[in-house]
Amino acid sequence: PQTKVVFSRATDILEFNLDNYSKQVFGPYTSARIATILQKQIRKTFGICLKPFNSQNKACFNYHIKQCPGACCGEISVTNYQKRLGLAKKFLSGEFTDLRKYYLKEIKVNSKIQNYELAAKLKYEYDKLQEVLEAGNVNLLLKLSESIPSTQNRITTTLNHPKLQGTPHRIE
Repeated sequence: PQTKVVFSRATDILEFNLDNYSKQVFGPYTSARIATILQKQIRKTFGICLKPFNSQNKACFNYHIKQCPGACCGEISVTNYQKRLGLAKKFLSGEFTDLRKYYLKEIKVNSKIQNYELAAKLKYEYDKLQEVLEAGNVNLLLKLSESIPSTQNRITTTLNHPKLQGTPHRIE
């Protein structure tokens, strides 16, 4: 299964096999700087690994600074890491309400079964998410730029998805 988050330039989008719907594309963003901000944000908030499930089983830099759950060195299962990727996808899709509900439900469930360590960890992640959302610039970062209609049209044409009738506000 695909376990990586990859950031690439608009010129590279033609190389993707976009007919494979298990892959998802988010963007384009107005600048590489915004993509970099989002990349750092999802790594910090959701614990996305730099080198998940690498063959050397070697810890990545983020693991050493406690921003990686250990996908690089076998401390987290593929299934649990996929859940983290799913949360990051929800974030990039702008599904903030669903994210909040997920965290609050998981915190409550783990507290009820007296798994306080996991509940505290989830509460910490929830607080980081709240911090990001309250900063107020997330929606602006996630919106598809209106200043580049030619790029929007080119990518819409490239995606050639049967349900895509016109230029979207955001590509996922």
